Amino acid sequence: MSDAVLWSSRIYERLLLLYPEDLTRQYGAEMALVFAEDVAAAQRRAGAWGVFRVWRYALGEFVRLAIPGWRSSQAVRVPAIWFGFSLAIMSTEMAMARSHSPHPMTLIDALYCALFLPCMTTPFFAVASIWACRGHRVISLGLKAPKC
Repeated sequence: MSDAVLWSSRIYERLLLLYPEDLTRQYGAEMALVFAEDVAAAQRRAGAWGVFRVWRYALGEFVRLAIPGWRSSQAVRVPAIWFGFSLAIMSTEMAMARSHSPHPMTLIDALYCALFLPCMTTPFFAVASIWACRGHRVISLGLKAPKC
């Protein structure tokens, strides 16, 4: 087995952890095996471009199957909302801190402070929250909107 097939298989097995649990429980081993066979065959036929094509289809499948499953899970939805909220707050804080800088801010500096820096820090907290919630029952706080 070549390095590309080995690494691709390992990464795909990690991605399978993000698919809906019932799907991976029932078909996860077969999905990983078929993916490894597809990558190996594509590499023999077309080299790196073949591996790239297999990954393109695998990531398309990931978007169609795994991401909709995330939306229905509160264990993922709550950290995702937290991520969005943190991104907004941190972007504002970074922009305000940068505006008080002694040297003038360029457009690139503003974009860097408002978008890039928060995007680099908050995903770690969101992923940690998702990982911590995995396998645990989500407890509702029972907060409901008041009836008008």
